[in-house]
Amino acid sequence: MATCEKCGVTFEPSKDVVEVTSLRVLCPSCFAARQAAKAAKTAVPVSQTAAVASAAPAAARPSPASPHPAPPAKPVAAKPAAVPAKPAPARVARAPKKHRIDASTLESHELSKKQGRSALIGFIVAVVILAVAGVTLWKVMGIHKSERDVQAAYQAKLDKFREDFQAIDISNEEGANRLVAFVDLEENQALWKAADYAPDVVSRRAKAKTFLEQQAERQGLLDRLSAIENALAQAATIAPAELAEQRRRIEELIPKADFLGAEFPSRMKALRDTADKTYVERLKTEATNASHADPMSRQELSKIQFSEDEVLKIYEAAYRLWDKNKSDAALGEKKSYYEGIYRSVMSFSDTAVGRFFTAEEIEKTPWTDLLSGEQASNWAGEAVKGFERRIENGVMHLIGPDPSVGSEAIISVGDREQWRDFLIDIEFTIVKGKFTVFMRLPRSWQENVELLELSTAEGLFTPGESCAMWLRMVGSTFAYEIRSEDSNGPESSPISWTQVRKGAIGLSIPKNSEVKITRLRIKALR
Repeated sequence: MATCEKCGVTFEPSKDVVEVTSLRVLCPSCFAARQAAKAAKTAVPVSQTAAVASAAPAAARPSPASPHPAPPAKPVAAKPAAVPAKPAPARVARAPKKHRIDASTLESHELSKKQGRSALIGFIVAVVILAVAGVTLWKVMGIHKSERDVQAAYQAKLDKFREDFQAIDISNEEGANRLVAFVDLEENQALWKAADYAPDVVSRRAKAKTFLEQQAERQGLLDRLSAIENALAQAATIAPAELAEQRRRIEELIPKADFLGAEFPSRMKALRDTADKTYVERLKTEATNASHADPMSRQELSKIQFSEDEVLKIYEAAYRLWDKNKSDAALGEKKSYYEGIYRSVMSFSDTAVGRFFTAEEIEKTPWTDLLSGEQASNWAGEAVKGFERRIENGVMHLIGPDPSVGSEAIISVGDREQWRDFLIDIEFTIVKGKFTVFMRLPRSWQENVELLELSTAEGLFTPGESCAMWLRMVGSTFAYEIRSEDSNGPESSPISWTQVRKGAIGLSIPKNSEVKITRLRIKALR
C-alpha cells in the first residue's frame, strides 16, 4: 500500500508501466488530475490557429510596387450566381511553432526549489553549528587553560610542601614537634593526603611522634630517678616504709636503664646498692627498737615481722647473685653483709615472740579444726597415681600411692594463711608404714623445711594403735611431745636460721603406707 503525498489517500500502486512525470507519490485520481492540468497548459487556442491560417496566403503573395498601400477593399455585394472559385494559391509550409514551457510549472523545478531551500537551511544550520562549536571550543579551551593554571598552582603548592617537609630535622625535639604540627595543619592535610608521597609523610610523622613519645618517656624516667635520689638523700629521716617504696621504684626503673642512656645502668646499680644498704640498716634499727618494747605487743611484733621479711628478700637476692658466680669477691662480700643483718633481725624476732607468746597467751588462743568446717575443704595437693585422701565425719584417711610411683603424695593446708608460730594437736593411727608432718611448708617446694617423720619401723609407734601428740613452732624453736603414760615430756630443738620461717602444714605419705587421722587442730599464734 502507498499513501498519496497530495491528498493523503492510501491506495494500491498500479502494476502497469506508467510514465514518471513527478517524484511525488500520487494516487490515480490525483495523477489523472495532474496530467489534465499539464495538458491544458500545453494546448494552443483556436483563434490563434485561425489567424495563423489566414495570414499564410497573404504572406505568399508579392507586395505591390506602389509605395502607398492600397485602400482597404469595399465589401462586394453578393451575386446571384455563384462565381467559380479561383484555384487557391499554394501555401508555404512553415515549421511548427515551439511552445514555450514555463519552468515554474515543471515538477523538476519544484524539486529544485525544494532542494535549494533545503540546501540553504542546511547551510544555515551548519553555520549555526559551527558557530556554537566555535563558542564551545573557545569556552572549553578557556576552561582547560584555567584547569591547567589551577593544576600548576596546586603542583607548586605540593612541591613547596614537600620541600619544606623534607627540610625539617626530626632528630631533635623541636624539629619533631614542628614537623608534626606542619603535617597536621588542615590546609596541608588537604595537599599531602592526595599526593603520591602521602605514605612518606605518614611514615615520617610516625617517626617524629615516636621520637617525641620516647623523649617524653625518657624525661619522665629521669624525673622519677631524680625524685628517688632526692628521697634517698634524706634516708635517715624517713620511715622504713617510705624507703621500701623508693626501692620498689628503683626496681621498676632498672629494666629501663638502657633506654635512658649508656651511663644509666651503672648509675641505677649504684643507686640500688645504696638504697638496699640504707633500707636494711633502717629495718634493723626498727626491729631492735621493737624487740625492746615494754610491754611487748602485737604491733611491735608486726614491725619486727615486716623487717624480717624485707631483709630476707634483699639477702636472698644477694645470695642468688653470689651463687651464680661464687668467685666474685664483691658479690661474696655483699652476701655476707646482708646475711649478718638478716640473722640479727631474726634474733630480735625470736626474742620478741619468746616474750610475747607466754603460756598464758598461748592458752587463750582458740583452736582451729583442720578436719572440719572451712579448713576441711582447704586441703590441697597434686594428684598421684594410687593415692587416696578422704575426710569424712572429721576423720582423714590417707592411703599411699601406687608402688610403681617413685615419689610421695603431699597435701597441705594453710597455704593462704602462711603460719609462722603455732601449736598443733594431732591424734592418728598408723595402719602401716609411715607419714611425715611438715611445718612452715612454702608454696613452692624447698629442702629447708622443718619436718617430723612418724613411723612404725623403729618401734616408736605400733601399727594399728592410736597415738596423740602436740607440736609447737615459736620463733627458732621446735618442740613436740607424745602423750602417753611413758612420755618423757616435751622435746625441743633449735631451728636453723636457714630454714623457712613461715608456711603451711603439710602431710606426706609414701607408697605401702596407710594412716587415719582422727584429730588435727591448730592454734595459730602468728
